[in-house]
Amino acid sequence: QDLSLFLPPSMRNMLRGWPYYPLQVEGTMSGNMRKMHLSGIRLDLPTAFGFAADGFVEHLDDLKRLKADLDVKAQTYHVGFLVDALSPGLRKQVNIPHGIGMKGHFHIDGQQYTGNFTATQGGGSLKGVFRLNADRLAYTIRLAAGNLPLQHFLPGKGLSAFTGSVEASGEGFDILSPRTRLQAKARIGKLRYQGYSLDQMTAEATISHGKVH
Repeated sequence: QDLSLFLPPSMRNMLRGWPYYPLQVEGTMSGNMRKMHLSGIRLDLPTAFGFAADGFVEHLDDLKRLKADLDVKAQTYHVGFLVDALSPGLRKQVNIPHGIGMKGHFHIDGQQYTGNFTATQGGGSLKGVFRLNADRLAYTIRLAAGNLPLQHFLPGKGLSAFTGSVEASGEGFDILSPRTRLQAKARIGKLRYQGYSLDQMTAEATISHGKVH
């Protein structure tokens, strides 16, 4: 409550819905700044979320040489209060439903980040594999959705559950830069929007030399 005096109004709105329970932290950390082993790390906020991690982290004293290998699990319950941190206009557009689960394996080696994960909600799933070179901003990502209930995240938009895939690879994020490049493909297996079927649609896009093709 004391901290809320220094927070912007949107964050104060979120704190009003924050569960009235202490954050529970447990687990074992052993080692030093050169190599730290994590075992049974758990963060639990009753009625809101649970988070667990196991693995190791190396070179905490030199982020350019940072290495990590982590298995992560997370489960949300009622986290609608997080939406209150958004702008009033955005709060009307999006929702954070209860019951989001995630399992993943993540690896860091200096500026190289890789990982794979599976997220679930409402009987649907989203599986992903990614690779990022933070120095060059070069990335590759593959996502596959199976009956992912988009209508739970974007209510009132006429969306249905989504089955399909997205693949993208490129370098840079400034679309107007001549150095930025992107190749992306999307396939819709099953999706309805405002009552219209978009099943079996595909799309491809390429960005190079500051132009979209």
